[in-house]
Formats: sequence, C-alpha cells, structure tokens
Amino acid sequence: MDTFSKDVITQIEKKHIAPRPRWIFIVRNAGTWIVSGLLIVVGAMVISAAWYSLFDNDWDVYSYGGANPFIFILQNIPYFWIAIALVLFGLVFLSFRQTREGYHYAAGAIVVGTIVISIVAGAMLFGIGAGEHVERLAYTYVPYYRGTEERHADVWMDPAHGLLAGTINHIDSTTQFTLTDLAGVRWTVIASGTQWQPDASLREGAVIKLVGTPATDTVIFVAKEIRPWSSSSEYRSPLPAKK
Repeated sequence: MDTFSKDVITQIEKKHIAPRPRWIFIVRNAGTWIVSGLLIVVGAMVISAAWYSLFDNDWDVYSYGGANPFIFILQNIPYFWIAIALVLFGLVFLSFRQTREGYHYAAGAIVVGTIVISIVAGAMLFGIGAGEHVERLAYTYVPYYRGTEERHADVWMDPAHGLLAGTINHIDSTTQFTLTDLAGVRWTVIASGTQWQPDASLREGAVIKLVGTPATDTVIFVAKEIRPWSSSSEYRSPLPAKK
C-alpha cells in the first residue's frame, strides 16, 4: 500500500469518518424535488398575477387621455411580478441542480423548461381567477406595492379627458342613472345611444367604467361606452387607495 493510501486511511480512522446511510441521500433528493416543485407552483402564481396585470388592462384608453402610447405601456408593465418570477426561476435552477438527476441536463434546458412550465401553469391559473386574488393579496400585505387597480383608478378618474369610473347608485331610466365616482362625487350619467360592453349591465351596485364627455361646469356625464370595472365580476369594487 502506497503512502497516500495509508494517509487517507489514517485520516478516516482519526476523524471517525463513516459512510452515511442511503436513506439520508434519498430523503435529501426527495426534499430537493419537493422544494423545486413548490418554487415552480409559487412561480406559476406569480406569473398568473403578471397575466392579470397585462390582460385585465385597458390598453386602448391612452388615446382618450392624450398619453404617449410608449410611456403608457412602460407604466403598465408588471415589473414587480417579473422581478419576483426571475428570482424564483433562479432558485428553481439552483434547487434542481442539487437533485441526483439535475446534472444530466444543460443549464439552458433547465431554465427554458422552468420558464415554459411556469408561463403555461400561470396562464391556467389566471384563467380560473387566481391572478386577481394574488394581485389583491400583494396590494393588501406588501408595503408600498402599487397595484393594478390603483393604476387603473388613476387612468379612469379623468373626466376632463372623457374617462370616469364609479358605482351605479340609482337608476332613473334605461338611459339615465346616478353614479358615485371613485372620489365620492355623484354624477348624473346620460346613456342614450351608449355602447354597453357584454359584461357591463345597468344594475344598482355595479361598478363600471365610462368613456364619454362631461357637460361643462356640471356633474353630468354623457357616456358613449360603458365597461365593467373588472372582468371577474360587475360588483367587484376597486381596492381603496393606500394611505
């Protein structure tokens, strides 16, 4: 036996090194897979919130307010959710690399696979309404987070440029009703010849968005188009602004 082998054996005996039981490696590998799976699930929830921010958005209203379309798009990109998703993708990659099978796959394949799975799963969760719930939870519990609905309120509370949002309080007729806007101001809305989107309806308590023209120096608004506030429910009220 050569000198190197003797030194190794001496160190093993000196430090009382013994092989670990097989079950430790099995549990560690299983735990790593579980962590990777949970990270992908959380990533899918984050992506669903990003889908909500993107698709439950009125991308055409910038023209009414006279905003620059490029600036409007930049202001409505869900940077918060994208940043969290990127962090989660990185954690999934590191976690998956620790599994027994992880070294078999190229880094690019792991990253692309994680992103594709999360985007598809996120789209499915968005389809069943999970994205909106995640968005509302973040708005409620994450300090300084400015939610999608708060940004929507900023856009739609601009009657001078023909945009108004609020709750229907009283219906006078099929062409006239009273609405309290998001700032608490009561308006008389004239809806003669108005285009109603399919999900919007003339019912007390319904929260709606209006495109039209305010009468000069009055609280009368002539509506050309009426939309529901939220695609999930006509009675879904906007979240209150953070103080």
